[in-house]
Amino acid sequence: MDSSGEPKTSSISLPSVPKELDPNSPSTQSAPLGSTASLADIEKTAADNAHISAGKHHPRPTAEELKHLQRRIDLRIIPICSVLYLLCFLCRQNIGNAKTYHMLDTLPATSQEYQLALTAFFFTYSTFDVPCNMLLRKLGPKKWLPLITLLSGVVTVCMGLVRNANSLIGVRAVLGLTECGLFPGVAMMITMWYVKKEAQFRQALFFCAARYASL
Repeated sequence: MDSSGEPKTSSISLPSVPKELDPNSPSTQSAPLGSTASLADIEKTAADNAHISAGKHHPRPTAEELKHLQRRIDLRIIPICSVLYLLCFLCRQNIGNAKTYHMLDTLPATSQEYQLALTAFFFTYSTFDVPCNMLLRKLGPKKWLPLITLLSGVVTVCMGLVRNANSLIGVRAVLGLTECGLFPGVAMMITMWYVKKEAQFRQALFFCAARYASL
C-alpha cells in the first residue's frame, strides 16, 4: 500500500507472441498450424513423390529389351528407306541407260542437249534443297517422304513421254526438284529414332542402296 492508503498495483510485462505463432495473424490463418513450408516446396515434394511412384510402376528396360526394340526399329525403318532411295536413284540414273539404247536418235536430240538435260537436274536439285528442308520440318518425314517419292515416280513416267529435247530438259529439272528432299528427310527420320553413335551405321546402310541402282 502507498502513503494514501490505497493498494499499490504492480504492472508485469508479458513477452510478445511471435508473428508466426499468433493465431490472429493473416499468415497463420492462411496456412495450417505448424506448417513452415512454402507453396513451391509443397509442389516440388508432390512432384517428386509422383515421379517415384511412377518409377515403381514403370521400371527401366533391361539391355536385352533395348536390343530387341532396336532390332524392331531397324526392320521397320532401314529397309523401306533404302528401297525409297533406290527407286529415286533409278529415276535419276535411267537416262544413261536410255542413251545407251539410242535415245538421242529417236528423240531426236544432240549430245549438247543431252548434257544440258543432265545439268538441269542438278541445278534444281541444289537450288531447292534448302526450301525443301524447310517444308520437311513443317510437314515431318511421315508426310514428306511418301509425297516426294510419289511425285518423283510421276515425273519419271512423264520423262518417258517427251517428244523433243526441250521437253526432256524441263522434265529433268522438275525431277531434281522432287528428289532433293529425300536424302535430308531420311537423315532427319534416322536421327529421330537413333542416338548419334547408332545413326551413323544406319546412314551408311541407307546410302549403300544407291549402288544397286547402277547394276
